[in-house]
Amino acid sequence: MQSFIGVCLLGYFIGSVPAAWVISFLRPVVRVRILPFKRPGSGSRLRLVKGALVPRRSINVLNTAKTYLPFFLVNLLKGILAVALARALVGTGACMMSAGLGCIAGHSWPLFQRFRTERGVSVALGATLVLSPKCFAFLMLSYAILYMATRYSLMSFAVSFLFLPIFAYVAIQRDIVLLFSLIAAALVVGQLIGPLYLIWSGKARRLTRSKDGTGLSPEVTAFHAKGLTRRRRFKLGLGVTIISGVILLLWYSNAYVYRGFGNQAGIVRAGNRSKPMVAITFDDGPDPVYTPQILQVLREHHVKATFFMVGKHVLAYPNIAKAVVAEGHEVGCHSYSHPNMVLLPPKVQLREIQLAKDAIVDVTGVQPKYFRPPRGLYDRHIQEYLEKEGCRLVLWSLSSEDWLEPNPIEIKKRIEKLARPGDIILFHDSGSILRAQGGSRISTVRSLPLVVQSLRERGFEIAPLSQLIQSGQDNPMSAE
Repeated sequence: MQSFIGVCLLGYFIGSVPAAWVISFLRPVVRVRILPFKRPGSGSRLRLVKGALVPRRSINVLNTAKTYLPFFLVNLLKGILAVALARALVGTGACMMSAGLGCIAGHSWPLFQRFRTERGVSVALGATLVLSPKCFAFLMLSYAILYMATRYSLMSFAVSFLFLPIFAYVAIQRDIVLLFSLIAAALVVGQLIGPLYLIWSGKARRLTRSKDGTGLSPEVTAFHAKGLTRRRRFKLGLGVTIISGVILLLWYSNAYVYRGFGNQAGIVRAGNRSKPMVAITFDDGPDPVYTPQILQVLREHHVKATFFMVGKHVLAYPNIAKAVVAEGHEVGCHSYSHPNMVLLPPKVQLREIQLAKDAIVDVTGVQPKYFRPPRGLYDRHIQEYLEKEGCRLVLWSLSSEDWLEPNPIEIKKRIEKLARPGDIILFHDSGSILRAQGGSRISTVRSLPLVVQSLRERGFEIAPLSQLIQSGQDNPMSAE
């Protein structure tokens, strides 16, 4: 998490650096030379450039390129630099996404320009180029097609970014890229709403430039000048409200999962806090790539863990599910399709649990005694059903945060710092940020030997979940 936040702040700092500063610094080194021109008669459609007659439209393009191309390239490089640094320093997809979004936010609301709103199109393109070259190619190709058809640059960019999440979902199928695409598209399109309204109402000329190509059209200039203070205040208030809402939601979710509200009977979050014993658990599996590697690590270090399995994955990879049981590990239920359980009707919730239990029993022959809801979210209907079925609702007291795909050393340091007696430690052998499959769990595999060694050096016994729960049966702290 520290790396995730750190690269986000680094990206924000890079994005906040004004392009004008960079251009002023590089101007003595790099000089952009545009051919001078003389104005012929006022009625002529041609201009004289170095003794040759050039169409007036070409001169406008040259002037526009001279004014805006350096800024576009510098901002593009800012996005590239932010994500490339995150790749070099941390190397995980989540941190690269964080750096890219931070850079877009820094450019859009720059610290060094008193948070004056700037369009983040070019920065978003640079971040996309490093994070997913295929998405960058899609953006440029769709922009070129739309621009040739409409001659509206802003509209072409807006539509391209609107379709980017769909392309990422269909063609890339990586949650990191999909999440970045959704947030980047929302930021970019949100910044273009004003100019797009002028285009839609017919008040803005193509490219939102004046007739001579030297600046913004009068309508756009008037639009930005009118009510500027009022719109800044509104955006600032909206931004503070959204940030506050996100912080409150994160706090509520954390408190809900780790401490809970209301009736906590039958919910297990930890074992006996007075005994130096912990349990290691894995969610979202089985996975054909990472679960066998995790089993090998556990076998080599003589550790018994608990795997909370997704029903669909059990049916898809029955041999791996059988291998988990054959090696003496415990099995729990983690729903059938990994939905957000609290958003489902009660009947669908119960069907998710029952289908998952049936799949586990049919494949492994083991009746799961524990249930862990996806993302730790539950309600009273789930509690009542599990109590009736004699199944324990098991959450966790310490997360490895491997879903962020940090490097193995960070996972080891986190658990080494925070582990307490009785902890139920959460890992993932499959899953991703949004879905139950598709993410990389190589950091989990590589961190396990380090975590096991660190826990044992501190005097912790790594026990099966059933043994940990049994040790806390008479301890009130077991339901914290």
